[in-house]
Amino acid sequence: MDDDPDVLRTLEMVLGYYYTTVDSERHIAALEEKLSRNSYDLLILDMNFQKGQISGNEGLFWLKKIKKAHPATAVILITAYGEVELAVEAMKFGAADFLLKPWSNEKLLGVVEKSYLVKGLRNLVSQILFYSVNLRP
Repeated sequence: MDDDPDVLRTLEMVLGYYYTTVDSERHIAALEEKLSRNSYDLLILDMNFQKGQISGNEGLFWLKKIKKAHPATAVILITAYGEVELAVEAMKFGAADFLLKPWSNEKLLGVVEKSYLVKGLRNLVSQILFYSVNLRP
């Protein structure tokens, strides 16, 4: 999810080489509908959608909304205007990671792979806890 078509094309090309399904969206208004119709393992979400915005508040708003409705979806936030405080705030609200533009493809792939790995480990721990509680005599 990014309002810049060049960023979307780059993400599609890089991630499309390694992953079977890559869905992109340029318009933030369409995100809610897509989320209601589809299940996503991972979202890459820009933090600013309106021209001239650099605060990251739009991204934090959508991060909270996504995590509330889809807590298992990993969300990686991307921005060209990152500060440590913004990254910390994003992580507190449940972001899987925070990536600054421009990124290297290796960094992007590493962040995506790490997010999938953490998501898988969380699922495994949940299953173990479920079975350990339900199998007690």
